[in-house]
Amino acid sequence: MKNSNKIISALAIAGLSLSIVGCASSPKAKAGKGNDKDVVQEWRDSRTDANAAFASQCTVGTVATAINAIGAPLQIMQRQAYDKVDEAYGNAKGRKIWTAIDNDAKNGAATKAELYAGLTPEDKAAYDAYQKYCVDQDFGARESMIKAMLPKLAQAGVEIGGLVAMAKKNPDFAKLGGIALLTQTKNVGKDADALKKILDDTTKAKDFWASLDAEDKRVQELTREMEAEAAK
Repeated sequence: MKNSNKIISALAIAGLSLSIVGCASSPKAKAGKGNDKDVVQEWRDSRTDANAAFASQCTVGTVATAINAIGAPLQIMQRQAYDKVDEAYGNAKGRKIWTAIDNDAKNGAATKAELYAGLTPEDKAAYDAYQKYCVDQDFGARESMIKAMLPKLAQAGVEIGGLVAMAKKNPDFAKLGGIALLTQTKNVGKDADALKKILDDTTKAKDFWASLDAEDKRVQELTREMEAEAAK
């Protein structure tokens, strides 16, 4: 009876944990008084649309071509980073349950097996799907993809910051005068703002992706250790 009460108490703690824990340890922010808000989901709800192809608003052909040449590879990285975040975030429920059980087991509330046995079928399915996701991932390859992005994102930032200066050096752009010059300068500024938003969201996606992967890689390692121990 004592052990049964212990498990029920642990499951209650796990349930409480699930209500306040964000999707990962790093990509979450304190909402105050012990509550956490899910900043990954907040970002997903407000991020720029990766499927809306960027196109320069500048009508000076050679300038627009140069600006679009910055936007195209940036959006490739944007879509890649979004996909990886969304893939990892798709296991948010299982991640919360896994983390709550792991924490409660470490605190001695009950064993992982006991806590798992007390889950609903739906929660067990989420737990199992998340654990399988973690075990199946090649985190080394994912990390290499992130590392390859870093210099490209930095270069995009430099290019975006210099868009107006680049346009003004363009011979076709330099021929403009009066209202035409003001209009096209404004258009290049709008392009810079749009690209900056894409860059910012891509950088956030990269950071969330890296943080989620770090947590999931730990689960992969722990799961493999448990499997190896059980096989002895």
